[in-house]
Parts: sequence; structure tokens; C-alpha cells
Amino acid sequence: MLSTTGSQQTVVFNITELKALDHLFDQHKHLITKCNNRTCTTSHLYRYNKNKNIDPPQPTFRCRTCTKTYSAVEMKKLLEQLLQTQHTRNDTDSPEMDGIFDSQPMLGEPTMTQILQELQTQRKRLDQHDNMFAEIQRLTEELDLAKKHIETLEETNRNLRLQLSHGQSNSQKEDNLDFPPLSPNNTNYVPPNSQDSKWAQPLRHHQQKSTPSATTQQRRLTAAARTFQLPSESHGFKYIYVPSRARQPTGQIRANLRRFGIDNGRILDIQYPARQTVSLLVHNDYADLLIEKLKIMDIHPINFDPFDPKNINDPKYESTSNENKQQLAKELHHKRAERSLQFIRAPVKYAVARAFHTYGWVSLEELKSILASRIPHRDDPSNNNITLTIFNTTSLHRQGINTILHHIPSTHLLFLVETWLLTPNRYYTSWQQYHVYGKRPTPTAKRGHLGISLLVNPQCPFSVHFLPNTSSTFPLYHLSCIIANTLIHCVYLPPTDTFTDEMAMAVLDSLPLFYPNTTNTIICGDFNARFGSLTGDRISNTRGALIQKWMEGHNIQLWNATLTYGQPTFLRWSGSSIIDLYMSTHPCTNPSMHIHNLSLDSDHKMIDFSFTPPSEPPNTPPQHLPSRQLWNLNKLKDSNILQQYKTAFMNNMELLNTDIEQCYNNIHVSTILPPTLPTTIENITTCFYTNLYSTMDSVLGRAITGQKQRDDFWTSELQHLVDKREYYYQKWRRALGMNKLTWWLRHQEARAKVRRALKKRSRETWRTFCKKLEQEEYTKTTAIIKKIRQRRTLQHTYSHPGGPQTAANQMAQHLESVYDGHLITTSPQPPTREIPSTSSAHQLPDSIITPENITAALERLPKKKAPGIDHLRSEMLKPLISVLTPFLYKLFYLCWISSYTPES
Repeated sequence: MLSTTGSQQTVVFNITELKALDHLFDQHKHLITKCNNRTCTTSHLYRYNKNKNIDPPQPTFRCRTCTKTYSAVEMKKLLEQLLQTQHTRNDTDSPEMDGIFDSQPMLGEPTMTQILQELQTQRKRLDQHDNMFAEIQRLTEELDLAKKHIETLEETNRNLRLQLSHGQSNSQKEDNLDFPPLSPNNTNYVPPNSQDSKWAQPLRHHQQKSTPSATTQQRRLTAAARTFQLPSESHGFKYIYVPSRARQPTGQIRANLRRFGIDNGRILDIQYPARQTVSLLVHNDYADLLIEKLKIMDIHPINFDPFDPKNINDPKYESTSNENKQQLAKELHHKRAERSLQFIRAPVKYAVARAFHTYGWVSLEELKSILASRIPHRDDPSNNNITLTIFNTTSLHRQGINTILHHIPSTHLLFLVETWLLTPNRYYTSWQQYHVYGKRPTPTAKRGHLGISLLVNPQCPFSVHFLPNTSSTFPLYHLSCIIANTLIHCVYLPPTDTFTDEMAMAVLDSLPLFYPNTTNTIICGDFNARFGSLTGDRISNTRGALIQKWMEGHNIQLWNATLTYGQPTFLRWSGSSIIDLYMSTHPCTNPSMHIHNLSLDSDHKMIDFSFTPPSEPPNTPPQHLPSRQLWNLNKLKDSNILQQYKTAFMNNMELLNTDIEQCYNNIHVSTILPPTLPTTIENITTCFYTNLYSTMDSVLGRAITGQKQRDDFWTSELQHLVDKREYYYQKWRRALGMNKLTWWLRHQEARAKVRRALKKRSRETWRTFCKKLEQEEYTKTTAIIKKIRQRRTLQHTYSHPGGPQTAANQMAQHLESVYDGHLITTSPQPPTREIPSTSSAHQLPDSIITPENITAALERLPKKKAPGIDHLRSEMLKPLISVLTPFLYKLFYLCWISSYTPES
């Protein structure tokens, strides 16, 4: 832009050009080495001022040394000349080019690009030097550590030589081996970063596997929610057939499906119905998603008809007609359906069985047989007495629970208050446990306070339904359950110094005194209330008066006042009181109470209360089914006992083999089936079970049901100390005068010895357990830790106040409504099979079951599976395959030829 001032014409830069000039000056001003003034030796140019008479104002540039000024136009020309000179300069410097304003161009000055490249090169060198310096430092540190480790090894070598010279190489104590000191002088010392460390790496590896992934958790939640959802309109099951190049194990097929992103939990069964064909049994709702995921991997399902005669490719059936082939195909599909039902677990198995019956793949008798495998839990307990026991443990040691259970073997329910247990701790016993855990008094406390526990005897013939405490105000002060149509509340009300009387009454008011399907309510526990003359106590307190008024208002009967009047339930050297109580809303039949005169390391007494439960039958009468029979199958690992087992079974089966052989020959000779053949089959089956049971009884012996007791903790020394504590307690109770003080002091000393012995034994067993884990194989160690975590995890179960049979019926009805297939519009009719008449002559066909099939089926039976209604497991049958195969072949032939299966 041009501006006219008088007779002169001046070049004026606009704002954009001025910004470009400022930017160019800031970048390249350091390249101006000298001013054009001969007397100036520096090159410090800077912006001086702006000419405000011109719009926009033009900057001026000034040298700091000689004060020479340059206009914006002059500075732009100088910078352009400088940049042009840099592009054309040579590598050698010229002494004649001293200034940028000389007549010769500055050919010897370095260009801007070269300066930047040189700076980058220097920066890279500096970075390399920094890396080398860091590497030197790291190597120096490692060298120092190596020197220290060498010194440690040399010191250890000197110690070993010294011990060897004095004959003390084996004099180390066992405690030092179990807990080696942290000093490097120890011979068992392992550097922290060593690969031989026995603690850090396995524990870290186990912790990484303890938490399931988010995908696994979501899949589990979806499966759990699906159980409580209504069935879809497309409810049912179907086979998806896909091609297969080779016959692979099902485990490998499931691994491949997992790689495709397919949930194996939705694949119920995998079979090979024909050559180069794989069938996947899935729910109808998952079929479309499965097909989509298979198509992503370029796998397309095929149209396969399991009843097509073309699928029979066995050469021995080549000359068979298509009708016979079609019938054979139906029988093979029927066997595949049976095999699927054997593989699928309950309760899905029952829904699949109903669907298969709807499709005509299994018969009605087979469906009933499968549904009959649901065994109820227990019998009706309405005609037996119930025994309850309450005891304030006052922080009983968990391993010392056997000292209590030893005195109450016939108790059905044991209520413990003031357990001080924190979740997920449990008592070391085989009794079933329910807990209302305590809480920590302070965030850093190692044990809690409060806490109520319920222990159920394994021999209890009654079903117990635990009622969770849903109170948000007082969740820690009562535990409720139902047994034999009786509602029971166990209550603990702390003393008044920590728990006011108003709070205690609020807890009692929150208790439900009636529950559906119950006829009586019992309230027991430690109330810390004294009723005076009502119970025979010396004094009364305010809480006792309030609770007495509450009982009168609800017509509640206090059994301590009528059955154990005046007998204290709390006893110490300073006095006694009656604060552990039993009460009920209705009179009990044949009630009785007993207060144990035992110490049990508590000032409270253990109290039993027995009564006859109501005689009203439950809503759904349970079925009286035999309990599961168990045998000591571990004895079969001994070769001598195994041979004895085989010999005994062969001897017991001699007469039965003769009878079935005779029946088998008669059927082959005759052309008419006898009408008594079903009865004969039933008798043969019953005799077979009897022979097998008697063989196992005589050789293996029956196993005791229930969980195993922990016998390795309790020792004779502990029992001796406990007996001495109880002995001194009895002496104190009977002593008079000054002797009472003597025996009381001895009793307190014995109590302290028992507590110290329990803690010591606990540490010893823990040390032994840790040493065993250290010496065991890694896989066994992780398996043990996994079992411990599973036991410490609270298992949620479904129960019902009406008993286990009612709960099972409700769950069965729910599952039936989910999987009964009532929403399926069309159902294929089951194929009809003509049953030969038993009165007309006919040619009996050969059985399709061969001895080879029976042997293969017995060998494929899985191990460690729960038995069915016949109590048999695969471990019992596999050693007897050579004896069972001919017998079962003849039995199956009789069943097949008569179209009859034994009910037994």
C-alpha cells in the first residue's frame, strides 16, 4: 500500500504484512551478526517505536549500541537479503563478508536450515549421553547389589563351614525352619526378586484368578435372571446341525466355539448324528444368535433330517429296506435323545425331557422316570419332639465349639448369642450354620461384638427354614427360623449401659409374632432383664418390668417361671440372676427345661427346652423316600479288596445268572411270550440290586452320612485341660466358706490355661497347614485354597416355611411353567410302535443291544457323579464289567422283547 506525504510517496504495510514482518524478525534477528555502521560491533537490534502518523502505525528498529534506526521497509529488505544469502552460501567462511550491509553478499554465514539441523544433531547426542548415563547408573546399582549378594553368600558359606566343623549342621530348630528370619545369614534365605520364591508368585497368580471377568459375571447374572422370567413364545429346544470335516472330541469342539464368541453354557449337548455332521442342542431363543455367529465364521447350518433312511450308512444295513432303515433311524435318534438327557444337568434336564416328549423323541414312561429322580429332602417331623438350646458364649473360640456340642448330642437347634463373629467366619463343625454376624466396635478392631448363630444338628429330622433379618433399624439383635410349623426368635438385648430399655422394647415390638403356616411362636435368648418374684430372681429391674408388661399385652407365657422357677441362668462369684429366658405365644405340648451345671468358659448357663410340635399336617405332605445310601468306595483302591469285591459279587450272582439264563433260553425256544414276563423282569431286577448291595455291605461297609469332623485339632491335652476346668467349677459350686475362694481361683486359672492352649493349638495347626501347602504341589495347593474360599463364601439356597418338599414343589412348578412348551403352536406326534401280542405266535426278532454296546456304555460312565434313586455310582459298576455285561445283555433283551422296563 502507498501513502503520499507532501511530494514523497511512502510504502505502508497493512496489518497482515506487519504481523508477518514481526514474526520474521523474531525468528531471524539472531542471524544479524553486525550492524552496517562501521563503528558498531554488536548486532542487538530491537523494535524502537511506531510511527503513529500513519495508519496503521509502522514500527521502527534501532540498534542498542549505535542507536541507528531502520524503517519497516528497510528491515524487510535486509531480512530478505539475509535469507537469500543463506540459501546460496558455501560451506567455507569468507573473511571479506564481515557485515550484512557490505557490498559483497554474506556467502560464508550458515543458513537457518543448517543451524536447525545442527541443533537437532546436538540434541540427539545429548539424549544418547543421558541414556548412557542412566544405563551406567543402573549397572552401578546392580553391581552394588551383586556385591552385597556375593558377600551374603560368602557369609553363608562361612557359617555352613563353621557348623560343619562343629557338627551342628542339623541342629536347627523346626520353628526356625518354618519361620526363617529375615537376616541373610539364614541358610534358607531367598532373595526377594529370586525366581525360587515360594510365596509371592503363587499367591499373586491365585489372586489374579480369584475374581471372574466382567463377561463371566454378566453371563452369570443373565442366566440367574432367566430362571425367574416368563417363558417366551418360542420356548423349546432344537438341534442345530453344522458340517464337520473330522470327528473331534466334544471338548475340542467347545474350545473352538468359545473362540467364535459362543457361550458354551447355552450349548446343552453335542453329538455326531451322521458322518461329517455335528448337532448342537440349544434353546430356541438362542438358535438365531448361534446361527449368526456361525455365519460370521463362514459356517452355515445344513438341513439334516435325523429320520431320513439315507443317514444309515452302516454296510450291514445296506440290503435293508427303507422302511426298516427309517425305523432304525428313529431308534438311533431316540438313543441320542436319551444320551442328551443323561448328560444335561438338573433342573434343565426336566424341561428338555418334557420338550423331547412333546416332539415324540422319548416316551411317557421315560419322562416319568426322569421326573421321578427329584428326591425330596426329609420326612414329616410332626410326631417327634423338638429340643432347643440357647447359650451365651461370650466370645467362644471357634475351634472350641466341640466342647459345647459334646454335652448336647440330642439337641436339634443350638442358638449361640454374643458370638463376636465377623463375616465370613464360621465354627469348625459339621453342623449346618446360620449367622447374624456382629460388627466391629472400631474400624481397626480385630474382632467384633454382638452376633447370633444358629447351628442345626446333622441328625435333625426336621426341616429348618431360616428367615433373614430385614430390619433396617435393628439388624443385629435377633435371628429367626421356622421348624415344624413353629416360628422361633432368638434375641440378644445388651445391658442397659450400652443399650437403653427403649431400644430393647423396640426390638421386641419389631418381632413378628405370627407367620403363615405356623401355629406357635417361641422367643428365647439373653434379655438382660430381671423379673424378681415372677421367675424367682432376687431383684427386678426396669427392663424386666417393661418386658413383663409387653408379655401381658400379647398373652405370652414365660416358661422359666413355670418349669425352672428360681434356677439362675447367669452365675459368677459376685452373684446370680435369671436373664436367659424361654417364652411362647401359645402353650407348648409336653414342655420341659433343663439348665446345665457346666462352666464352658462362660458365666451364662446352657439351657435346653423340649416340646412336641403341633400335630397339624403341613400344606403339602412330603413323600417318605429312603435316604441316600453310601459305601466306602475308597477301599476299592486296594487291589486285594478289589479282587475280593469281584469274587463276592460273582458268588452272589450265581443263582440269579442261572435263573435269567433259563428265562432267556425259554424265550428263544418259544414263539409266544409268557404273560408273567414283566413280573419275572421285576424279580430279577430286585434280586440284582439286593446282591449288589449285600456285596458292598460285606466288603466295603456303609459310610457315615454328613460332613467329616475336624479330628486333627482337638487333642488329649486340650480335653484334659477342659476336664480340669469343669472339675474345678464343680468343686467351687459345692465348696463352703474359705474353700469356695480357693476353688474359684483354681477355676479361673484353669479357664485361662484352656484359652491359652486353644490359641497355641490354633497357631500350631496353622503352621502345619502352611508348611503342608509349601511342600505340596502347586496345583494341589491352589485347589486347597480354592476350596477354602468356596467354604467361606455364603451359599444362597431356596427354602420355604412349609418345608423342603413345598419348596421343591414350588420351584418345580415354576420351572414347569418356564419349560413346559405350552406356547408351542404345533407339536409333532410321537411315532407309534407296534407291540407284539403275547398270545399269538410270531417270530421273535433279535435285540438291537449287543454286549459290546453294554461294555462301551459302562466304560463311558463318568466318575465322581451323584447317584440316582438306586444309590449306584460308576465306581461300583466299572470293576464288575466282565460280570455285568452278560447279565445285563440278557436282562435288556427281555425288556426289549416284552416292551417293558422294570419299575425298580
